[in-house]
Amino acid sequence: MTMDNNQTDGLSSQPSDTEKEALQQKAEQQDISAEDSEELQKTIQNMEENQPQENVHYNLPNELVTRASLVIDANRAAGQRIAVAESCTGGLVMAALTEVPGASDVFDAGFVTYANQAKIDLLNISQDVIETFGSVSLAVAWAMARNAVEKSDADIAVAITGIAGPTGGDERKPVGTVVFARARRDADPNEVVAEQKSFGDLGRSGIRLQAALCALSLLMPDASISQG
Repeated sequence: MTMDNNQTDGLSSQPSDTEKEALQQKAEQQDISAEDSEELQKTIQNMEENQPQENVHYNLPNELVTRASLVIDANRAAGQRIAVAESCTGGLVMAALTEVPGASDVFDAGFVTYANQAKIDLLNISQDVIETFGSVSLAVAWAMARNAVEKSDADIAVAITGIAGPTGGDERKPVGTVVFARARRDADPNEVVAEQKSFGDLGRSGIRLQAALCALSLLMPDASISQG
């Protein structure tokens, strides 16, 4: 028996668009016989099983969850609680942390302050600081981290703000520029602990992933960061 390009050994072919449309119309008309219902379920299952992995958006990269697990274990052993303030990563760090069972032993709070107004409203970042230095700056990142500590019961907070692209960059701060800050509750609030990194134009997803991985490393109890 010959097989066309849409078939492989051990797998049935995908239903045609015409077949899918016919089944959808029957479903909308609530005119599905027992045989049609079974066929519809098989179609749905076949589509789900053959869905490209890159389109399954609820899966987090293994390296991200692995690093988050190390963060949870290390801070649990150190008896410390952590917080995160995210801008360009949009909650990716928090998603990784809460993917780990027992994260509540360590993870206290997270703030997604994507817009400048959210930074002002949720983390009390001064509008003057944002207008003077820009939202992607050492000053703003440091204020985000410090205020995340103040607004939570965390011992350590890490902040991330950057330009994930594909637009928004310039010669001074190109796409891929990300600023990190790390604040400790028992540290001098006037001692700025922040640094700027350039990941290059890895694409939006690539930049956000690298930024999240870096932020997780900074949440380790013995992590260090350049002092601005």
